[in-house]
Amino acid sequence: QYLQQFWDPTTKTLMYALNTGNKLPQKTTNLDISIVLAAIETYDGQFYVDTTQLASTVKAIVANFNAGFKINAVKKNATGTKLGVALGRYPGDTYSGFDASGGNPWFLATLAVAEYYCDVNKTTNHAAAQAQFDRVLYHMNTAGDLTEQFNHDTGIEQGAVDLTWSYTSYITAYRACF
Repeated sequence: QYLQQFWDPTTKTLMYALNTGNKLPQKTTNLDISIVLAAIETYDGQFYVDTTQLASTVKAIVANFNAGFKINAVKKNATGTKLGVALGRYPGDTYSGFDASGGNPWFLATLAVAEYYCDVNKTTNHAAAQAQFDRVLYHMNTAGDLTEQFNHDTGIEQGAVDLTWSYTSYITAYRACF
């Protein structure tokens, strides 16, 4: 019952926190990848939030970033493989990996949605999850390194080099999907 307080019937999404009066000024919505991360980190075959509410929230997050990042205009790689949506932490994020010049997609956020598709959502169509992996592979450098973020305009990796959480998110999403 407590978790039902996080449902916003107006936006039909789950809120990342209650009482957000002191939130960051650039945070203009309740959409936040932390909701997906919480779901995949705590999922054990049961879930204590209405999964239709979670699905509605994931759909809103994906739609927002699909429109918000220039690199999401690239829908296929050079061989014609469909690319998923590059996702950031939250709409309006300003942290670039270096300074406050503008938020970017994060590998761990992009992969969190792949893991959600396979684990929590139990989708029978793994094409959506595969597209998320293909988006990550598209922006990964040729050495296979995973940084913290990749640029929302160019797709080039930036931020913390060899971020452990980026690699871990790849492994946990892969385990959930394949």
